[in-house]
Amino acid sequence: MIRKLTISLAVVFATIVFVACNSDEPENTGTVNYSAGVKSFNLSEDDSVAANLDSVFFTIDQKRGLIYNADSLPYGTNVTRLVPVISTMTAVSLAELTVQRAGQTDTVIDYLENSTDSIDFTNPVKLRLISYDGTTERNYTIKVNVRRQQADTLCWSRAERTALPSLFEVPNEQHTTASASKVYCLTRYQQQYSLAVSDLTENVDGGLGQWQTQAVSFDFTPNIDSFTATDNALYILDNEGSLYYSTDGFQWQSCGEKLHYIYGAYHSEIVASRQEADGSWSLCTFPCGIAQPMPADMPYEKTSTSVVYGFEMTPRQQLIVVGGRLLDGTLSQDTWGFDGSSWAKIARRRMPLALESAILVPYYTVNVDSDWTTTRYATMMLFGGKTADGSINRTVYVSSDYGVNWTEASALMQLPDYMPAVYCAQAVVVESTLRNSRASRPIEQWQCPFIYLFGGKNINGATYNTMWCGVINRLTDQPIQ
Repeated sequence: MIRKLTISLAVVFATIVFVACNSDEPENTGTVNYSAGVKSFNLSEDDSVAANLDSVFFTIDQKRGLIYNADSLPYGTNVTRLVPVISTMTAVSLAELTVQRAGQTDTVIDYLENSTDSIDFTNPVKLRLISYDGTTERNYTIKVNVRRQQADTLCWSRAERTALPSLFEVPNEQHTTASASKVYCLTRYQQQYSLAVSDLTENVDGGLGQWQTQAVSFDFTPNIDSFTATDNALYILDNEGSLYYSTDGFQWQSCGEKLHYIYGAYHSEIVASRQEADGSWSLCTFPCGIAQPMPADMPYEKTSTSVVYGFEMTPRQQLIVVGGRLLDGTLSQDTWGFDGSSWAKIARRRMPLALESAILVPYYTVNVDSDWTTTRYATMMLFGGKTADGSINRTVYVSSDYGVNWTEASALMQLPDYMPAVYCAQAVVVESTLRNSRASRPIEQWQCPFIYLFGGKNINGATYNTMWCGVINRLTDQPIQ
């Protein structure tokens, strides 16, 4: 037992270090007896451990007696010799740190006398405080969290992999599309079809809402890969190129139009390629009906999935596609954008690889500043797709300027070895609400973007019956308060 100090109140105040862990006081949750409570907690500066270590924010949960860093330290950080800086609400007569050691007797440190001693935070450390008058005792558990994986890794969890939402155990084909409010997954087994619908407003804790799955019938043979959702309708082509629409995915009507390939949806319209009666090719929209001649270097089919983006360089949003097959049979490396009235080639630094049927995803990269504040930046990712020799691309490429320049992504963003390379898959990014019952107010829940990757085909053209979920690890953290 550490002896009770018999020194004056002034000396005790001088002994306890009153330094906040950030420029603002940490959020203290719950009620506390102010005669024995932690006011602030942080770690001393030590660049040999981590840059700006003294700026790491620690939450103090007074109700549960927990002190922890919500934003974990980087993967591999050595926490065996850290110096804590603790201040209390008022003077205390005892401040005792108990360090657990596996297979050994616990080490007890008198913080009042040895405030500069380093502590091993590999395991949770106990802090015991006794008020100056000896009438009140408070106990805390201090946890210094360290990531088990690299924070900026784009993680595709095998544990989160599921089968496609379908009535069929082994679908022959699938195509998934999304409007602003719903996700639709259409699957085929032989001559039967299944449509699963998930409401995007119901996603919580990293998951989509419940899937409602029903059989669907067509009085034509649908081209599954053309299945597209706009803001207010669903569209699909049949095997002859005739266009059909539906408001719910179950009742379909002819549009009286023939198209070749649907690039994607631009708000309430679909954007497509079409061969005219004279053999020429045009780019058109439906139902608006805008048409223009197709440039010779514009892909007429098998582009990447499309993304609609708004950015500073253009006054209107752009529908963007990458790669695809040209009329001469070759593959494109270019990025094309449609602003609602016309198409233009927008890439300055083209994709390093020519691809068809690749997956284009509107996602993020992250930056952490000197105050350990995480900021996410809009970034396009592109992966998968078939190359000119018929192989499937495994490399992930990124563009931080909406497709103007493309580079190979960092190793942390590349696909894991256990995830198969695919083409003709679809990705839906869902801003899901995460919750932490132990989070201190006011941030008890926050938004985190998850990528859901549906299906795709292997080198032999067979459909994968899988739905993968991916996320950058750091984005799942409770935000700093």
